Amino acid sequence: MSPLQVIKESREEEIDRSFWKAVIIAVLAAFFVFFAVSSFNKFLLSVQGTDLLWCFVFALLFFVLFLLQVFFVKSRLKMVPLILLETLAPLLVFYSRFFNGPGTPLYLVFGAAVLFLALLSSSIRGQRELSNSLEIRFFSIVKSVLPRAVTGFILFLSAVFYLNYFVWGNFNQNVGRAIVNETLVAARPVVKLVLTVDFAPEGTVGDFLNALARNQLRRLSPGGFDSGASDAAIDFQRLPALEQVRIVSESSSKLAEELKKFIGAFEVRETFRDLAFRLSRDYLENLTPSLRSSVEIIAAVLFFFTVKGVAFLLYWLIEFMAFILFKFLLITGFAYITVENRGRQFILLS
Repeated sequence: MSPLQVIKESREEEIDRSFWKAVIIAVLAAFFVFFAVSSFNKFLLSVQGTDLLWCFVFALLFFVLFLLQVFFVKSRLKMVPLILLETLAPLLVFYSRFFNGPGTPLYLVFGAAVLFLALLSSSIRGQRELSNSLEIRFFSIVKSVLPRAVTGFILFLSAVFYLNYFVWGNFNQNVGRAIVNETLVAARPVVKLVLTVDFAPEGTVGDFLNALARNQLRRLSPGGFDSGASDAAIDFQRLPALEQVRIVSESSSKLAEELKKFIGAFEVRETFRDLAFRLSRDYLENLTPSLRSSVEIIAAVLFFFTVKGVAFLLYWLIEFMAFILFKFLLITGFAYITVENRGRQFILLS
């Protein structure tokens, strides 16, 4: 038996003891989930990476404590008010919004209800796993609890995302530009792979078209990568510099004309991020109300699945930190493991 596992062999009943310790854990968890949602709300308004980082840190701490709460609280009746506290805490971030109109409280309460049910159902599942196991298999139990709890939390964040940008009208120009810029940065490797030409969001469209035209002319020259040209073809590389500039300019102009047929008029002096933002804004403004509502819902759904995918990659970190804290609390005597008559282990607060 591991020395880290403090076990008392006795005939103790599996009941809640030192419930005030569980309350402390729940209060701390409520504190962390409040600041996680608050930081996320600030991020939506400012699109600053530091706000997103704090959201991640506070959410991580919240889930660590929530997992420990599943182990330490035995009664479902006592678990309900603790989870209710953790569910109501993030609503305090939007206290003033409850008076903004009839729709806002409905969205917030619905999101909080989903979070409450997710946390409650995941904790009940964890307690069931504990009661059906002869030994406390920490990682097996947390793996059954964490996904549903995280999903409920992300659904609540999705509701906050939808409210901020599509109900409260916080999707301003600065936010839009920041999102477009980050999207272009993410698309940069793909564009470079497909077109073999790099671009920068702050670069002009004209510079990109010139680079694309020059690259194509080099590839089509005799001896180029995919020329397939006859000996009479022009060797672009051997032309004088001024002639190269002229040919590139003409080819770039033709590319610009073809591009305008698809996306509409633009200036070659425009930067990529300005052009992308303007096209996105014009597209959204020209949508019919019903189609715009569909786009807004799709955006919220895409947000949910994107965050869900990222969170899935970080489950191991939450589980590892919860395990370290779990062992620490056993060593310090905050809780202990005991054994029933039939040899089943369970954990109690000391």
